[in-house]
Amino acid sequence: MTTSAPRRLALLAVAAAVLAPPAAAQGYRATIDVRAQSVAYRGWQLDSVPAGDAVIGPSGGFLSPDGIAATCPDLSSGQCFFYRPGERQQAAPMIVTTDLATWGFGVKGLSARANLRFAYDLGDAVWPNMEPTLQLFEGYLDYQHQWFALRGGRQILTSRLGWAGFDGGHATLRLPKYGIDVAGYAGWGRARSSAVGINNPLTAPLGDFIPPERHLLVGTYANVRSGPVDFRFDWQRQHDLATTYQISDFLSGSATIRPMRRVAITGGVDYDLALGRWGSADASVRYVMPRVQLTGGYRRYLPRFDLYSVWAAFSPVAWNGVQGSVIVSPVRWLQLRGRGEYIKFEDAEADTPLFAARDDGYRTSFGGTISAIRNVTIDAGYNLEKVTGAWISGADG
Repeated sequence: MTTSAPRRLALLAVAAAVLAPPAAAQGYRATIDVRAQSVAYRGWQLDSVPAGDAVIGPSGGFLSPDGIAATCPDLSSGQCFFYRPGERQQAAPMIVTTDLATWGFGVKGLSARANLRFAYDLGDAVWPNMEPTLQLFEGYLDYQHQWFALRGGRQILTSRLGWAGFDGGHATLRLPKYGIDVAGYAGWGRARSSAVGINNPLTAPLGDFIPPERHLLVGTYANVRSGPVDFRFDWQRQHDLATTYQISDFLSGSATIRPMRRVAITGGVDYDLALGRWGSADASVRYVMPRVQLTGGYRRYLPRFDLYSVWAAFSPVAWNGVQGSVIVSPVRWLQLRGRGEYIKFEDAEADTPLFAARDDGYRTSFGGTISAIRNVTIDAGYNLEKVTGAWISGADG
């Protein structure tokens, strides 16, 4: 594995901060999280049967003798093809995450932070997102003042528009008297939810279609807090430095309104400036009492794809849904929870002559937490999802 110069500098800075003798009022906080799991799964294996052994299914398509959907491209060849479950494979991914913060450099308000991830597979099967082995997700210097804040280095921003990682600068202007924060940021962007750039072969198996260089990420946002109303506005653009094309260009707005005690109304919407269309949106009402919390709302979801990606050409279809949840604590040591959601896809304007396509589905879950014994918490839950493409039924404890 090769290590870039910025990453080497960040690792050296972290090591120096930890190993250096502490000065007056200097300190650090480190958190190390180790997680490992063992996962067994089956892939798919291409198989075939003589065309005479294939049967016609209820919807008119071909099936193998054991009921698996088959394709018979040319009946004159005498063969029909299908995918049967493959051999059992065992994966055992292990992830070590280290989060380090240091302060006390002689400048009031100055601190440094680093977040590193080490991944290693203890099993014999391939598990996704295990490369590169060592990843630096964040490594930056941060300066906080009552009226402004400055940050430089590798950092992550989360907003309604999702996860955005970049190497660059971030500046915030604060107006506490008016409840306003205004910020701007710019830098070399990283691939979505990744520690590498979009030009890295790890981001896509189709190397011919990824940009040749890292892209430029710029954006701004503003938070306004005025009495019972909180509002946030975001604008974010990604630009391909190798060409004159945009990768994405989005606006979003969200608000929280508290019209009365115990009641909060939240909502937001996205708009795609590059494609000129509305994206995801949501609105919900929450009512909170000492032992009961009720939530109900509406949600529209439309996938967002970078414009250099081939997936943007497939015109993703949005779905709309209604949802509700309840959390009840009848006694101090017991919490019961339940949630349900019904979704329906918008018209895809596509025909499915060989099978009946489902355009709606639902999700439901319920569970509980018991903390009657000191220092012991017992939690259990069950979830059921029946949506287009897959059904899921699972329990955890």
